Amino acid sequence: MKTYQSEGQLAWVDLKTPRIDTTKTFYGDLFGWRFKEELLPGRVMTKMHSSEREWGSLTALDSPVIPKGAKPHTSLYFGVQHVDASVAKVKALGGIVLVEPFDVMNLRLSTIQDPTGAVITLQSAKEPHHLNLGMAAEGLPGWLELTTTNLEVSGEFYSKLFDWNLEYQNRDAAVLYCKKDQYESSVTVSASEHGKSEWKVYYVVHDCEESLIKAESLGAHAILEPREKPGVGRFASFTGPDGMECCIIARD
Repeated sequence: MKTYQSEGQLAWVDLKTPRIDTTKTFYGDLFGWRFKEELLPGRVMTKMHSSEREWGSLTALDSPVIPKGAKPHTSLYFGVQHVDASVAKVKALGGIVLVEPFDVMNLRLSTIQDPTGAVITLQSAKEPHHLNLGMAAEGLPGWLELTTTNLEVSGEFYSKLFDWNLEYQNRDAAVLYCKKDQYESSVTVSASEHGKSEWKVYYVVHDCEESLIKAESLGAHAILEPREKPGVGRFASFTGPDGMECCIIARD
């Protein structure tokens, strides 16, 4: 087994989409994502990869593993050393376990909800796999953000769950989580403007304006026009033709 690096590193991204073919075409044209199918017990899994590395997947909303009535969304998987131990911490910290730990292939997984309502999946594996957000290539995940209805509660929960360091920047842009090691990463935490707590992943682009224009030419509709995220970069967001929200960022 490889030496485990640290708790709370992004390990996988799964897009829950109503139209897999539309999603594949859109992101293939926009970011150059490539896809391959893998047969799992009872279903086919569509994996995303770039530069010969798998880093995410597509799941159809009508899949039996998705609750009926679910809307298009992105699920983030965070690596932990022992899922069961982390789940016990989630319960002790006031979180909710939505899906109790289970095994699939060489993974052990559990989906949890933090005390403010944001949902993530915890993952442990025989061969730990992490996405290095600090060195992401164009079109790959390059930044994470948690928008939350309660900055202090979120900060307390994730700092204790993952042993993250907290740096309070100001009352609105809130908290910066940092983990300095082989898999350096950071996460911004900001106050929610919509009364909802959720995690977002930003994909790296070279030029935010150009990428948004290209996305719109492929059938997307802008949500946020390009703007600055101080100390991070220039970002924007849009809804793709598959109905899924996507965030992009040109890192400083």
